[in-house]
This record gives sequence, structure tokens and C-alpha cells, in this order.
Amino acid sequence: IYSRPEGEWERRPLFVTTGTKGPVALGVGDLLGTGHKDLVATTAKGETLVFLADGKGFFTQETAPPPVYPGGCKGSHVELADLDGDGKDELVTSFSDVRNETGHCPSEGGVTAWKAQLVEAASSR
Repeated sequence: IYSRPEGEWERRPLFVTTGTKGPVALGVGDLLGTGHKDLVATTAKGETLVFLADGKGFFTQETAPPPVYPGGCKGSHVELADLDGDGKDELVTSFSDVRNETGHCPSEGGVTAWKAQLVEAASSR
């Protein structure tokens, strides 16, 4: 994945993994309504990875992404769209009934939808 700080392209890894456990689907959208394009990926382990754009060509991996899909199903598709008209994209992911490396997927796949909520730090008094 490439970033563009100060008008020049630079290769910067956002996520590094080995084997077949990495991202299998990628979506782009504006989760926080900032006007910046964020990245969301699902993995072969059923995880959802969220990378928030800073508007300067860089991304930060969200430390509290949506939970792993129940049942351990493999991620298969990511879509970001403003479903409720509030100017912020919601995250819709689908998971196939293909077993991940743990060999489990009892739920036979499914679809989830998530809304990003900005959590502000409490001010010190």
C-alpha cells in the first residue's frame, strides 16, 4: 500500500503477515466523516482490520476494531457505504462458510454491519 506524503510516493507497509492468514478482501470509505478515505480489510481468520487515514497520506491501524466474526469463518467481502445518511460510511462485511485455519466455521458464514463511533478521551480536571 502506498502513501503520498508531501507529493511523493513512498511504499509503507500497513500490515505484515506470513502464510495465508492475511487480508482476503479490502474496502475503502470514510468511516468518521472526515473526508479522508479509510481502509478496511477482512482476513482468512475472520478478523476485520481498520486503518484510519490522517489526510496526509498516512494510515493508523485502529486498536479496537470490530470483533472477530463468531464461528471463525473466512472473510470474503468488505463494503463501506453511508447506510443511514449521516455522512459517515458504515462497514458491511461478509464471511464465507469456508473454514479458517482452525478448521471451524459452524455458523455457515454471514454478514455483519458496523458503525464507527469516535471515542473521545475524558479531559483531566
